[in-house]
Order: sequence, then C-alpha cells, then structure tokens
Amino acid sequence: MTILELMAKRAQAWENAKKFFDEKISETGLSAEDQAAYDKMLEDIDKLTNTIKQLEEREKMDKTLDETTTEPIINNPANKDKDSKEAKAKEKKEFIKALRTGNFQNNLQTSPDEQGGYLIPETFWQEIIMKMDEINVMRRLCRVITTSNDINIPLEDTGATVGYVDEGALIPETDATFKRAKLSAYKIGALIRVTTELLQDSMFDIESYVRNEFAKKLAAFEEQEFINGDGSEGYISGLLTDPSLKTVTAKTAGTIVFDDVIDLIYTVPIQNRPGSSFLTSDSAVKMMRKLKDTTGQYIWSPSIIPGQPDKIYGYPLNVSTSYAAPEAGEKAMVFGDFKGYWIGDRLRPTIQRLVERYADYGQVGFIATERVDGKLINPDGLAALEINN
Repeated sequence: MTILELMAKRAQAWENAKKFFDEKISETGLSAEDQAAYDKMLEDIDKLTNTIKQLEEREKMDKTLDETTTEPIINNPANKDKDSKEAKAKEKKEFIKALRTGNFQNNLQTSPDEQGGYLIPETFWQEIIMKMDEINVMRRLCRVITTSNDINIPLEDTGATVGYVDEGALIPETDATFKRAKLSAYKIGALIRVTTELLQDSMFDIESYVRNEFAKKLAAFEEQEFINGDGSEGYISGLLTDPSLKTVTAKTAGTIVFDDVIDLIYTVPIQNRPGSSFLTSDSAVKMMRKLKDTTGQYIWSPSIIPGQPDKIYGYPLNVSTSYAAPEAGEKAMVFGDFKGYWIGDRLRPTIQRLVERYADYGQVGFIATERVDGKLINPDGLAALEINN
C-alpha cells in the first residue's frame, strides 16, 4: 500500500472515529464499552500514522542515497583539491574502510579529541545530520547554525528609536541597552557495538549501520535536551525550562479545552503566527482530538498529503517522544515560531574505535562524539500552555 493510500485510509478512519464519538457521547461521557471501542479506533489511527512516518523516512533516505556523490572530472585529473567532491568522496570511502580495519591513522586526520578520536568526514557527517533531522523534531523546527567556537549573540533590550524627523534634522536616538546570549558547545557521546564477524563480512553494510545507529542515539538524546535540558553548568538549556518562555494557564484543572488552544495561539504576536506550529506529546494530541471549535468542527485534522504534518486548528502539529504527557503544573504544549530557539553545531565530530574493551564478547565498539548547544534566543514568538492544578 502506498503512502497516499495509507493517508487516505487514516483520514477515513478518523472520520469514522468522529462519527462514532458524536453518536455515542452523552452528558456523562462515553460508556466503558464505547470508550474502549473509541480508544481502539484512535490506536489504529496512531498505528497508521507511525507506518506513514516510517515509509516517508525510508523514501527520503532512499532519495538521498540515490543522489550522485561525485562529479565527472572535466579539467585536470590530478587535481587534489581537498574541498572537491572527488576528494570528499575518497575521504568517505577510506573512512568506511577504516571502520572495518581500524586503520584510521593512515587515512584520516587526528582530531583534538583527548581520547584519541578521528575526525568524521564531512560528507558522512552530513548524512548523519540528515538522518537526525528526520528523527529530531527540534532540529527540523529550530534555527541550526554551525560554529567554530563559542559565540555571543547580542540582543537589544530596549528596542530601536522610531519617530518623525524634520527635514535636515538629526534622527533622535536613545542609549540602547543590550543583553547577550551565549552558544557554547557541550560534548555528547554515543556508543554502538558491532560483532567482528559482521565487520569481516563484505556484504554487511557497515556504512548504513553506523550512520543510522549514531543518528538514532544522538538525535534522541539531543531532542530530550533541547526540550527538557535544565541549563545547569555543562548542560544544554531546554525550551521548556527557559524562564523567558511565555506561559498561558489552562482554564480547567487537569485537562485542555478549546478556549485554551485559542488563548495560546493569540498569545503569540500576529507577525509570528504565519510560520508557527505546535509542539507537544502524543498524550496531549489524544486529548485534543476530542476538542471542537465553536462551529462544532474537530480542531485536529489528519494530513492527506505525503510529507505534510497533521494540523491543530489549521497549524502544523509536531509530536515528540521526548515531550512528557501533560500533568498538572507542567507545560502541555508549545506554540509559535521555533526559529527563536537556536541550535549550534561545532564541526567536526570525532569517532573512536574500541577493540580491546569488547574483545571478550567478539565485538568492536565505536564511540562518536559531537559538540552542540541549544538556547532560546528570541522568546517573543513562542508560548506554552500550562495544565491547571
């Protein structure tokens, strides 16, 4: 079954679930039997959603791997430009060979990593980043920059001076004050293990395995920190823990109602709303599926176009496994333009091959380390909904 067919099937399943709910609901809610049936419908919709997502990720990766990685040599075949695509492709090929043999020293540059790691080729790391973007919601939504060192971002605190100016007169000014936000680089490491038999097997795709495993591990940890990091010494400052994030308190204790969603949307300035979206947990989405607007229409709508997200009240919906289920006193969802949260990547990461450590198990370990930071730089375009106690 194609992605388009699955999306059509999911849309129909949602229509059936809405019809069932509307027919069975009463003043006291659903009966236990009807609630179980309705929950089963939602579970089937969730399964279809996950299947669609997996097929879209596979389709995207297949397209990436089918792209040409080298260009035909049209000038000097002896060109040894280290930045050429030919040179980068060769470096990547030697890197993959080194993963099997452990012969890194002759092929790759040694990094400044104190544990003796080796630089991951740029092309290979970009492929890992692309895979991480598919897994890590925050990387897709937020502003991602590449830095060579720590950067201080100046932010004007008082705003610009604006006013009428007479012909030939000076433009009035005030003493603007600035605050600074610093993007640093915190070291994150991921470990995977591969049996020596697989490494020796030429048919085993070591490249895809290492790329996918490191992408999954790093992306999952990053997303957790970008959302929930406490920002203490040596740790990333997460979106939900930043005190500058505006908060709207839900009207009804322990749940979300339609008016809460409207209040949240209109807390974000109108100029930020065109590029805004929701970020929340799967549990909160399940709660919002039952919500209707003032015309009696459900505010959650499943996507019927491949590659397009579901929507809440017309705005894209992003669901993260790192986002906790809504609880009293906690932020159940965030709405707005997530480009206000910055992610800083420090190039390039390193990899270390561990032979003796897992020799007794007949395995070889690989450690990949990256340096990254995340911080809410511009909170004006974002707001969170907090569950009432």
